[in-house]
Amino acid sequence: FNVQVRVDTGANNSSLHVENIEYEERDNETWVSFDLPKDVFPDRRASRRSAKLIDKRLVKTNNEAKEKRCLIEASVCIGKSHWTIPITLTDRSNMRYPMLLGRTAMAGRALVDPESEYIQSEDRMSVNYE
Repeated sequence: FNVQVRVDTGANNSSLHVENIEYEERDNETWVSFDLPKDVFPDRRASRRSAKLIDKRLVKTNNEAKEKRCLIEASVCIGKSHWTIPITLTDRSNMRYPMLLGRTAMAGRALVDPESEYIQSEDRMSVNYE
């Protein structure tokens, strides 16, 4: 699905806005299921998604609080580049962008020009998992 992303070199982790996180066991592995809110992701094919749980991470939020988050791997496509990144799942409903792309995801793959905005077309940034 296509998603608007905030590029943040000050953030170590990437995060995605989701709702209704639930856990389940599949073949002795923990999976996490979650909803992509329709008002935030209007082009998605299904509201309920799932991915293998990689880890649970303690993440420092923008207000210095600590929050335990699910960590999954997701395929990211920006322009013609495509790679897999670790991404945490959280409630970003109070944020301007539903996804934050942190420096770990960009390391060795992207250069950031802080003077420029919206230089990648909307149809060229997408996320996929499972």
